[in-house]
Amino acid sequence: MEKHPQSEENFVPPRHWVSVGELSADYWNDPKAQERRGQEFHDKPIETLEAIEKTGKLELARRDFLTIMGASMAMATAACARRPVHKIIPYVVKPEEITPGEANFYASTDPETGLGVVIKTREGRPIKLEGNVDHPMSGGALSSRGHAALLNLYDTARLKNPVSRTRADGGSKAITWSDADIAILSRLKKLAANGGRVRVLTGEVKSPTTRRLIGEFLANFKTGAHVEFEALTLDEVIEGQELCYGAAVLPHYDFTKAAMVLSLGADFLGTWPDAVEYGRAWASNRKLSAKNADLSKLVTVESMMTLTGANSDERYAVRPGDELKMALAIANALGEQGASLGEAQASVATYKPEVVAAEIGIEGGAAKIRKIAAGLWKSRGKSLVVAGGLNARTDDTLALQVAANFLNSLLGNEGVTVDGTRATQDRRTGFAAVSKLMQDMRTGQVDLLLVWGTNPAYVLPKAAGWADAVEKVPFVVSMADREDET
Repeated sequence: MEKHPQSEENFVPPRHWVSVGELSADYWNDPKAQERRGQEFHDKPIETLEAIEKTGKLELARRDFLTIMGASMAMATAACARRPVHKIIPYVVKPEEITPGEANFYASTDPETGLGVVIKTREGRPIKLEGNVDHPMSGGALSSRGHAALLNLYDTARLKNPVSRTRADGGSKAITWSDADIAILSRLKKLAANGGRVRVLTGEVKSPTTRRLIGEFLANFKTGAHVEFEALTLDEVIEGQELCYGAAVLPHYDFTKAAMVLSLGADFLGTWPDAVEYGRAWASNRKLSAKNADLSKLVTVESMMTLTGANSDERYAVRPGDELKMALAIANALGEQGASLGEAQASVATYKPEVVAAEIGIEGGAAKIRKIAAGLWKSRGKSLVVAGGLNARTDDTLALQVAANFLNSLLGNEGVTVDGTRATQDRRTGFAAVSKLMQDMRTGQVDLLLVWGTNPAYVLPKAAGWADAVEKVPFVVSMADREDET
């Protein structure tokens, strides 16, 4: 116990105190207070009851009654509660590679992006995902969606059994795996024998093995077809490449060689399919070193803030569709720099920087457009123009792709920063593919639909009519791990 002066004049309050009374010398001179401080418990229930009895009242005060009843209920509840039973089952024969308490690491592949990942596990339970540093495309990087994908394993909404849903009343009930197998297999055998029309709707399939298995399955049916649908797709880029160069491919963009990048509504750091690879490549030119004395420059023209726009050196907010006008104004300015516009001279001539800057409200006016064009022209052969994505989809989407291809050709980027021979996708997985499928569903040309790895009822707008189309299919199997919208 701390020693304190007894006189009021020499009293020094303690540094740590519980009640205001301890700040007075009278408290420390009171023997009863000092005796209470020496007890294990400052207030005792028995003392409270004795104090109530000494009042001579037959009834209890409301506050005291609630205090005692609250304590009684808490003690009664705690006494009746049974602790949960935790069973620890040790390994009878412990696997050689598992040591309890020590993590194991396994190499795998992210099915969404096709990039290599490393999975950290404890006693067989995955607890962390990281990029694989040995993967040539990601180099150890992983997107935020890739990190968050692990939460799906521990989601309490995941189904534990198959669910059968009837359309008559909209009700659903859990069934066994045997019942599900019997119902699905009997329907498939019947359709295979009678020439039934089967469709398999999936997300983008990056695995050649999975694609081959789907093909072998559909070979059992006379009119089977596989349809891929991905909401975040770049079909407009593929169409632009086919229109300009005759090859329906998604080119590979080499951001490591680009001293200046112009993004026309292209969120290549965020929502593009290869955002992890492109983000890592772009970042490599943003670090000062002996080999990289000049940082690359990123200029973004977009209608809505994106991750790419947030990281750009210059960002210009425009209305949806004005990206095309900006691209043609830059092409006009490149002609002033000495670029040969060829047959496009007449078409581009009407998009003078002064006219476009005033029309779309570019901050800095025509001088800023000419400055962007001058930077691109200075970096010709080592610049890059990218366009397309969710934020740039308007009636002029395809025209914007043609303009981007034209700019890359003017700047000599073809075959350097834009490689059409190293295609990352040779099939279309956008809305056109699923739109054709919905048309077949509405006209009764689909007898059975299997859905895997995609949720069209959620990602498609209501006006697309997915709900009405799926009602026309007699039998639908959704291979999802939870009861999603589809």
